[in-house]
Amino acid sequence: MSKVKEYFNRKAEKYNRNRSKGLLGKQISKEAEAVLETLNVKKGERILDCGCGAGYYGLKIKALEGDYLGIDISEEMIKQARKNGLRAERGNMENYESKQKYDKVLISGSLEFCKSPAEVLQSCVKNLKKRGSIVLVIPRIGLAGMLYFLFHVTHGFRTRLFSIKSIRQLLKKAGVKEREVRKPNSLTYVISGVKD
Repeated sequence: MSKVKEYFNRKAEKYNRNRSKGLLGKQISKEAEAVLETLNVKKGERILDCGCGAGYYGLKIKALEGDYLGIDISEEMIKQARKNGLRAERGNMENYESKQKYDKVLISGSLEFCKSPAEVLQSCVKNLKKRGSIVLVIPRIGLAGMLYFLFHVTHGFRTRLFSIKSIRQLLKKAGVKEREVRKPNSLTYVISGVKD
Protein backbone atom coordinates (compact mmCIF):
# COMPACT_ATOMS: atom_id res chain seq x y z
CA MET A 1 0.00 0.00 0.00
CA SER A 2 2.99 2.34 0.53
CA LYS A 3 3.57 2.94 -3.22
CA VAL A 4 -0.11 3.76 -3.64
CA LYS A 5 0.01 6.13 -0.67
CA GLU A 6 3.17 7.83 -1.96
CA TYR A 7 1.61 8.27 -5.40
CA PHE A 8 -1.55 9.88 -4.03
CA ASN A 9 0.40 12.05 -1.59
CA ARG A 10 2.28 13.47 -4.61
CA LYS A 11 -0.89 14.01 -6.64
CA ALA A 12 -3.06 15.46 -3.85
CA GLU A 13 -2.67 19.18 -4.44
CA LYS A 14 -3.94 19.15 -8.04
CA TYR A 15 -5.98 15.95 -7.89
CA ASN A 16 -9.50 17.41 -8.16
CA ARG A 17 -8.42 19.96 -10.76
CA ASN A 18 -6.75 17.33 -12.97
CA ARG A 19 -9.81 15.07 -12.79
CA SER A 20 -11.99 17.88 -14.15
CA LYS A 21 -10.09 18.52 -17.40
CA GLY A 22 -10.15 17.06 -20.91
CA LEU A 23 -11.32 13.57 -21.84
CA LEU A 24 -10.87 12.32 -18.26
CA GLY A 25 -13.03 15.21 -17.03
CA LYS A 26 -15.87 14.19 -19.37
CA GLN A 27 -15.69 10.58 -18.16
CA ILE A 28 -15.62 11.67 -14.49
CA SER A 29 -18.55 14.04 -15.07
CA LYS A 30 -20.71 11.16 -16.39
CA GLU A 31 -19.61 9.01 -13.47
CA ALA A 32 -20.40 11.77 -10.93
CA GLU A 33 -23.90 12.18 -12.33
CA ALA A 34 -24.56 8.44 -11.91
CA VAL A 35 -23.01 8.40 -8.42
CA LEU A 36 -25.11 11.31 -7.15
CA GLU A 37 -28.32 9.89 -8.61
CA THR A 38 -27.56 6.52 -7.05
CA LEU A 39 -26.41 7.95 -3.70
CA ASN A 40 -29.54 10.14 -3.58
CA VAL A 41 -28.29 12.36 -0.74
CA LYS A 42 -30.95 13.63 1.67
CA LYS A 43 -30.45 16.58 4.00
CA GLY A 44 -28.75 15.51 7.24
CA GLU A 45 -27.98 11.94 6.14
CA ARG A 46 -24.71 10.63 7.56
CA ILE A 47 -22.45 9.68 4.68
CA LEU A 48 -19.02 8.05 5.02
CA ASP A 49 -16.71 8.41 2.02
CA CYS A 50 -14.10 5.63 2.20
CA GLY A 51 -11.02 6.59 0.21
CA CYS A 52 -12.22 10.19 -0.13
CA GLY A 53 -9.12 11.60 -1.80
CA ALA A 54 -9.16 15.40 -1.95
CA GLY A 55 -12.93 15.44 -1.46
CA TYR A 56 -14.27 15.43 -5.02
CA TYR A 57 -17.51 13.74 -3.98
CA GLY A 58 -17.43 15.31 -0.53
CA LEU A 59 -17.97 18.78 -1.99
CA LYS A 60 -20.99 17.54 -3.92
CA ILE A 61 -22.43 15.73 -0.88
CA LYS A 62 -21.91 18.80 1.30
CA ALA A 63 -23.67 20.99 -1.29
CA LEU A 64 -26.64 18.60 -1.01
CA GLU A 65 -26.54 19.08 2.81
CA GLY A 66 -25.37 15.57 3.66
CA ASP A 67 -23.57 15.09 6.99
CA TYR A 68 -20.23 14.09 5.47
CA LEU A 69 -17.07 12.42 6.75
CA GLY A 70 -14.25 11.40 4.44
CA ILE A 71 -11.43 9.01 5.32
CA ASP A 72 -8.27 8.34 3.36
CA ILE A 73 -4.88 6.73 3.95
CA SER A 74 -3.07 9.68 2.31
CA GLU A 75 -2.25 12.52 4.69
CA GLU A 76 -1.90 14.94 1.77
CA MET A 77 -5.33 14.04 0.39
CA ILE A 78 -6.83 14.68 3.83
CA LYS A 79 -5.11 18.09 3.95
CA GLN A 80 -6.66 18.97 0.59
CA ALA A 81 -10.11 17.75 1.65
CA ARG A 82 -9.89 19.92 4.77
CA LYS A 83 -8.73 22.90 2.72
CA ASN A 84 -11.90 22.36 0.70
CA GLY A 85 -13.88 22.79 3.93
CA LEU A 86 -14.71 19.11 4.43
CA ARG A 87 -14.68 17.02 7.56
CA ALA A 88 -12.00 14.43 6.81
CA GLU A 89 -9.60 12.27 8.78
CA ARG A 90 -6.78 9.89 8.10
CA GLY A 91 -8.08 6.36 8.21
CA ASN A 92 -7.45 3.01 6.61
CA MET A 93 -10.60 1.57 5.06
CA GLU A 94 -9.22 -1.93 5.71
CA ASN A 95 -9.95 -1.56 9.43
CA TYR A 96 -11.78 1.74 9.95
CA GLU A 97 -14.42 1.54 12.66
CA SER A 98 -16.55 4.56 13.46
CA LYS A 99 -18.30 5.14 16.78
CA GLN A 100 -21.44 6.03 14.86
CA LYS A 101 -23.31 4.19 12.12
CA TYR A 102 -23.85 5.82 8.74
CA ASP A 103 -26.91 6.00 6.49
CA LYS A 104 -24.75 5.61 3.41
CA VAL A 105 -21.19 4.62 2.50
CA LEU A 106 -19.45 5.63 -0.71
CA ILE A 107 -16.37 3.78 -1.99
CA SER A 108 -15.22 5.51 -5.16
CA GLY A 109 -12.05 4.58 -7.00
CA SER A 110 -10.26 3.00 -4.06
CA LEU A 111 -11.32 -0.65 -3.78
CA GLU A 112 -9.13 -1.53 -6.78
CA PHE A 113 -5.98 -0.55 -4.83
CA CYS A 114 -6.68 -2.89 -1.90
CA LYS A 115 -4.96 -6.24 -1.37
CA SER A 116 -8.16 -7.84 -0.16
CA PRO A 117 -11.26 -6.09 -1.57
CA ALA A 118 -13.54 -8.59 0.21
CA GLU A 119 -12.14 -7.72 3.65
CA VAL A 120 -12.16 -4.00 2.90
CA LEU A 121 -15.76 -4.07 1.74
CA GLN A 122 -16.79 -6.03 4.85
CA SER A 123 -14.96 -3.49 7.02
CA CYS A 124 -16.68 -0.52 5.35
CA VAL A 125 -20.12 -2.17 5.58
CA LYS A 126 -19.67 -2.50 9.37
CA ASN A 127 -19.96 1.30 9.52
CA LEU A 128 -23.43 1.20 7.94
CA LYS A 129 -26.61 1.10 9.93
CA LYS A 130 -29.03 -1.75 9.18
CA ARG A 131 -30.72 -1.20 5.80
CA GLY A 132 -28.11 1.46 5.03
CA SER A 133 -26.95 1.93 1.43
CA ILE A 134 -23.54 1.48 -0.13
CA VAL A 135 -22.42 2.85 -3.49
CA LEU A 136 -19.29 1.52 -5.20
CA VAL A 137 -17.43 3.05 -8.13
CA ILE A 138 -15.07 0.46 -9.58
CA PRO A 139 -13.11 -0.07 -12.79
CA ARG A 140 -14.41 -2.87 -14.97
CA ILE A 141 -12.74 -5.31 -17.31
CA GLY A 142 -12.47 -3.88 -20.83
CA LEU A 143 -10.24 -1.68 -22.98
CA ALA A 144 -10.54 1.41 -20.77
CA GLY A 145 -9.93 -0.79 -17.73
CA MET A 146 -6.74 -2.17 -19.28
CA LEU A 147 -5.49 1.36 -20.01
CA TYR A 148 -6.26 2.31 -16.41
CA PHE A 149 -4.37 -0.77 -15.20
CA LEU A 150 -1.36 -0.02 -17.44
CA PHE A 151 -1.28 3.63 -16.36
CA HIS A 152 -0.87 2.57 -12.72
CA VAL A 153 1.69 -0.13 -13.60
CA THR A 154 3.88 2.66 -15.04
CA HIS A 155 3.70 4.29 -11.59
CA GLY A 156 4.90 1.14 -9.85
CA PHE A 157 1.75 -0.59 -8.63
CA ARG A 158 -1.12 -2.73 -9.86
CA THR A 159 -4.85 -2.19 -9.65
CA ARG A 160 -7.69 -4.66 -9.91
CA LEU A 161 -10.36 -4.71 -12.57
CA PHE A 162 -13.72 -6.21 -11.68
CA SER A 163 -16.28 -8.31 -13.49
CA ILE A 164 -19.89 -7.94 -12.45
CA LYS A 165 -19.76 -11.55 -11.19
CA SER A 166 -16.78 -10.81 -8.91
CA ILE A 167 -18.49 -7.72 -7.49
CA ARG A 168 -21.68 -9.64 -6.79
CA GLN A 169 -19.63 -12.20 -4.85
CA LEU A 170 -17.97 -9.42 -2.82
CA LEU A 171 -21.32 -7.81 -2.02
CA LYS A 172 -22.83 -11.14 -0.94
CA LYS A 173 -19.84 -11.87 1.33
CA ALA A 174 -20.22 -8.43 2.92
CA GLY A 175 -23.92 -8.95 3.64
CA VAL A 176 -25.10 -6.48 1.01
CA LYS A 177 -28.07 -7.03 -1.29
CA GLU A 178 -27.44 -5.61 -4.77
CA ARG A 179 -29.84 -2.89 -5.84
CA GLU A 180 -28.61 -1.33 -9.08
CA VAL A 181 -25.74 -1.55 -11.58
CA ARG A 182 -24.87 1.32 -13.93
CA LYS A 183 -22.19 1.80 -16.59
CA PRO A 184 -21.85 5.60 -16.75
CA ASN A 185 -18.72 5.61 -18.91
CA SER A 186 -16.25 3.28 -20.62
CA LEU A 187 -14.29 2.57 -17.42
CA THR A 188 -16.49 2.18 -14.36
CA TYR A 189 -19.44 0.45 -12.81
CA VAL A 190 -21.52 2.35 -10.30
CA ILE A 191 -23.13 -0.29 -8.10
CA SER A 192 -25.47 0.20 -5.18
CA GLY A 193 -26.66 -2.18 -2.51
CA VAL A 194 -28.40 -2.34 0.86
CA LYS A 195 -27.00 -3.83 4.06
CA ASP A 196 -29.11 -6.82 5.13
